[in-house]
Amino acid sequence: MTTPDPAAVAAVRAALAAADYTVEGVAALLGPVAHAAMNRGETVPALGVTAGDDGRLATLVRLFLLGEPVPLAAAAAALPGPAAAELGLVDAGADGVCALLDVRPHADDVGGWWVVSDLGSGPARPGPVAPDHVLGIGGASVSLADATLRLPSACALDLGTGCGIQALHLSRHADRIVGTDRNPRALRLAALTMALNGLEPRVELLEGDLFAPVTGRRFDLIVSNPPFVVSPGGSDLLYRDSGLAGDAVAERIVRTAPTHLVPGGTAQLLANWMHVAGTDWRERVAAWVPEGVDAWFLQREVQDPADYVETWLRDSGEAGTPGYAATYDAWLRWFDDMDVTGIGFGHVLLRASGSATPWLVTEELTQQTDHPLAPALGAQVARLDWLRGRDDAALLAHAFLVAPSLRLEQQAQVGEDGWEVVDQALHLLDGLRRRAGTDAVGAALVAGCDGATPLGTVVAVLAATSGMTAHELTAPVCGAVRRMVEDGFLVPEGP
Repeated sequence: MTTPDPAAVAAVRAALAAADYTVEGVAALLGPVAHAAMNRGETVPALGVTAGDDGRLATLVRLFLLGEPVPLAAAAAALPGPAAAELGLVDAGADGVCALLDVRPHADDVGGWWVVSDLGSGPARPGPVAPDHVLGIGGASVSLADATLRLPSACALDLGTGCGIQALHLSRHADRIVGTDRNPRALRLAALTMALNGLEPRVELLEGDLFAPVTGRRFDLIVSNPPFVVSPGGSDLLYRDSGLAGDAVAERIVRTAPTHLVPGGTAQLLANWMHVAGTDWRERVAAWVPEGVDAWFLQREVQDPADYVETWLRDSGEAGTPGYAATYDAWLRWFDDMDVTGIGFGHVLLRASGSATPWLVTEELTQQTDHPLAPALGAQVARLDWLRGRDDAALLAHAFLVAPSLRLEQQAQVGEDGWEVVDQALHLLDGLRRRAGTDAVGAALVAGCDGATPLGTVVAVLAATSGMTAHELTAPVCGAVRRMVEDGFLVPEGP
């Protein structure tokens, strides 16, 4: 793989910084309306804001973010032309200077970077994308970065690195980073991304499919936004399709990732999985998990087959092309043949705990959650670890505290004796914002958890007021407390 010329990289980096070509700088230039529209993929408002503005920042925005040619003089003032051309970022033609690649500011709560990728479908690059197309910043990549546990790591792996977005985020807390991809073009653009951000000494980029380039190596943390699209296979779009039919790529990563983790190491990935008629999706994905591995499958949405096919054909720029109908029909018929009723999308967290009693969580969580998501995920992992190995006797001896944001919500309707409660639920107002139905005993149980009173004492009080014996209440109360601790409704006090 060719290393970007350091002098050209330094010149372009200095020009981008001098123009304040950052997330904050672009937002301030465009204003909230045009900036929000651009983030939705609509460029008209931003084109209007920057029209007639030949300043350096406006020129870079029109060039790289809006896909518009800019006058030669404006481009020369904003970019070192020879250096930018040498790196393959721009090309000068009769209509002015055009972008050949997307160079986009990206940031976290510490600082910012520049990400280099291919131009997306649109005015700057109409029609279907090329087989070796390299995606830039998108909803999936941001979602994975948002959910990744930022654990100190000696060495982390970005599996299917693409243009290197996850590697950038890993650089905040990993000493060394390895990025793999089977697309040589992706590795070239990732190398340019790393160079522009001064990270190339810490990032090793390797060509190959999935884990093949790192055979025998182990990592503290693995992250992956793989080509997870569920399809019949056979597509040559490397960013979208793994070459494996169905959800086999997700299964392979789940089965293989733990063998590349150090003891206690964590892997997090995005995935699609099939909902097959007559089979619970939870059972399908749970069967992928190797022994001794903690696993959490968090389904965030489900699409019906037709909506799913349309989404990905639009994404690749195939909508409206001559082959669109035939591709759509073949894909949909394959789903019918496989009895696929829907396609789930979500997060997978794996940990090589080596425990004889690994925890396994498979759940659907479609409500809005806090961002970033990682703190809430990390807190639940800690609670699941706390529960492991604790029997009912240990729970009864422990005190629990109600989560600060927990609320009891009740619905009532007028009956013969006035207002009658017909439904009540516990609802967290932060983190994962879970909601679960409860009854009067459950509500009283939660109310009795003051952080000081052992659960056994709470059970005794409930027995005295419910007409049941403490013995009768122990098993259901302990089961309910386990679920409420797992969900974050109750927090264990002390060790």
